[in-house]
Amino acid sequence: MRIDRRELGKYYASLNDEELLSLKRDDLTEAAQIIYDFEIVGRGLKEKLSAKKEIEGTLQPSGYRFAD
Repeated sequence: MRIDRRELGKYYASLNDEELLSLKRDDLTEAAQIIYDFEIVGRGLKEKLSAKKEIEGTLQPSGYRFAD
């Protein structure tokens, strides 16, 4: 599947801050990560993203799994 980078950039730009921050960067392709990073930096959300990662790390201790 080929991704149009301009369309992806428009899509990320259309998201509000909360929606954009809710995306999991590690799940994105390399090209999508670059566009995502550009949007995050452009909006000045880098600090919020770092804080979100720290909070998630404390809420989800490694080594624990929930039973299915």
